[in-house]
Amino acid sequence: DRAAWGLSLDAAGARVRTSSGTTTVPPVAGDFPDCRALLRRITAVGQRVSVPARSLGDTLRAVAHLPQVTLHITGDRMTVTNEALEPCVISGVSSAEPFTVVVNPSFLLAALVGVIGPDVVLQLNGPLDPMVISSADDGTFTSAVMPIRPERT
Repeated sequence: DRAAWGLSLDAAGARVRTSSGTTTVPPVAGDFPDCRALLRRITAVGQRVSVPARSLGDTLRAVAHLPQVTLHITGDRMTVTNEALEPCVISGVSSAEPFTVVVNPSFLLAALVGVIGPDVVLQLNGPLDPMVISSADDGTFTSAVMPIRPERT
């Protein structure tokens, strides 16, 4: 029944009403990132790494339940780490320089769905800049994933 559904927004937050009840989502304090500025930073790529798409997908599926993983890229390998698991190493990586980035594994896995071909290219300017994910061919498929700010311990 359509009458059972509803959405309302005000300074107190958002309320979503469904046939099973109402959920209230409070507003979040702080500044929302300037999406246009972030997207402009995608065009100037500093790091580019080619990774076997199947190996990366298999590794991400195994860790998709985790909130975050760290990708360490050095030479011909990518090591996926999290304090809750043994490091997973992906060989056959091609990168000019080492770099490290923290990501939500399920978000990166979702970005791989449309990749065409055996390899995927990850392009990154910095650890908090948008990461561009594309097919290693002529960029037939392109997506973007925002890295996560590493937690300070």
